Amino acid sequence: MTRLDAAGAFSLAAWTALTLLSHRPGPLPIAQFLLVQLAAWTGIVAALLLARRPHRGRLLGRIWFWAVLFRLAGLLAQPVLEDDFYRYLWDGRALAMTGDPYTHAPAESFTELELPARFQVILDRINYPLTPTIYGPVCEWAFGLAYWLAPGQLWSWKLILLVADLAALGLLSRLLTPSQVLLYAWCPLLIQETAFNAHPDSLGVFFLLAALLVSLSGRWAGAALLLSLATGVKVTGALLAPLVLRRSGWKGWALFAAGLFSLYLPFLLRRASGGGAALATFGSRWEFNSSAYAVMGWLLGPEIARPLCLALVLAGCLWWVRHRPDGSPALTGLVLYGGFFLLAPVVNPWYLLWLLPFAVWLPSPAAIVAMAVVTLSYVTGLNWPDASLGPYDHPYWLRWVEYGIVMVAIASESFLRHRCLRLVRRKPIGQLDGT
Repeated sequence: MTRLDAAGAFSLAAWTALTLLSHRPGPLPIAQFLLVQLAAWTGIVAALLLARRPHRGRLLGRIWFWAVLFRLAGLLAQPVLEDDFYRYLWDGRALAMTGDPYTHAPAESFTELELPARFQVILDRINYPLTPTIYGPVCEWAFGLAYWLAPGQLWSWKLILLVADLAALGLLSRLLTPSQVLLYAWCPLLIQETAFNAHPDSLGVFFLLAALLVSLSGRWAGAALLLSLATGVKVTGALLAPLVLRRSGWKGWALFAAGLFSLYLPFLLRRASGGGAALATFGSRWEFNSSAYAVMGWLLGPEIARPLCLALVLAGCLWWVRHRPDGSPALTGLVLYGGFFLLAPVVNPWYLLWLLPFAVWLPSPAAIVAMAVVTLSYVTGLNWPDASLGPYDHPYWLRWVEYGIVMVAIASESFLRHRCLRLVRRKPIGQLDGT
């Protein structure tokens, strides 16, 4: 067994332990969950530090081997510390039964007499049952496909995500070095939030990567349509529109808008809101695990902080596109998504999956550190022994620790990059070559 295989086996042991723990009755203790995450991150760091450098094809094959096993462990597990999947299963049924998952909140079915027993259990466990769904049309069609494969069964939805996740990995395998592919393929945040907790973001990441790679080859029409699919998963996909469509002119933007409109059209014809009402509630009221927004909200109040943060995100995107029109795709994605999440009112762990491809494409230790410590946000009143906390409240110290570590990582990376750049500029070419 090589060192890479030893690290893979260690990580697989951690994920297998989490799979077994997920089937035990009762909630999983937060300490056990964090211990598994620590073990998984230890495994990937060991793989990066200790793996030998065999032929690229051989190394990629072993990276894929372990990556698939990690995801199979998640496929066999129950979601951990998460219940969003009940909404996905319910939306699939709503789409299949009525063609419109947006108009009616789940709570309206509480009095439905002929509801199958399995869906009665699902309905009883949906969070925020008074709020209609907020998920985009591509998510809803995927939920419907999962329902068609196996009504009310989580494995069918996880299988769809597994295909999208591995397809995204396949795209990156053609583009990146083996160590970068390993960082993506074995990323504990990706495995936890996709294979175990079944969040749909990996579906959007696949379409986003496909749009970006197609745009780099000059096929702007295909890029525009793929970008509309990414945005149809979550609106965060639109953040990269200036990068993907920068050389397409107005026709590319028009095709992107037409593609997005066509995704919503079947629901609009039924006079559904397309998730707009629930999304407006989410955007105007909810707050979770924020950083810069939390500070602004404390200083200025949420009524001012929310539009201010949105304006800063839009201004930052416009400035970057205007002043760095030929910036590398990896750096652009890293800056735009990193800035967005620093200013967002809600930063769930799985949101950072949109940042992951760019964090490994242009290796960013600070971004990887953020993906490791964001798991601390699971320490809430639901999982932490403090009766004074609300269900989704954090202990007072948690965000100081989480974002303190992130800020130190950002400062350290910026300092080291700046120092290396100064050394490169000062040294004559002969010294850089070792001559």
